[in-house]
Amino acid sequence: MTVSNPSVIDLISYDPRTDTVVLSMVEEREWGLRGELLIDLQAKLNAYLAFVLDGQLADHYPQYAGKGIRFALHHQFELGQMDVEFLARVKREHLDPEGIDWEQRPIRGR
Repeated sequence: MTVSNPSVIDLISYDPRTDTVVLSMVEEREWGLRGELLIDLQAKLNAYLAFVLDGQLADHYPQYAGKGIRFALHHQFELGQMDVEFLARVKREHLDPEGIDWEQRPIRGR
């Protein structure tokens, strides 16, 4: 599973501790040194934003309407500098203004 398929929300879960719906994406490929996966990541993030902002999340999962939202990136390999900078800009310019939290964490145990 990778972020290469923007038409799929990889995983939707609910965190009762924070009353937050978590939309997770998974990337198992290496990020590379020149932002090789940024186009895929941008398409995936755009799809996730549309899913939330256009009301599809609330339509498909009415029990989550009004809950906080967090996007999570689970990645097999460390992100490159271009990827880190891109995600910081996305968070600052797109997620924060919409009240969407962000987290990223490495996949352990492989």
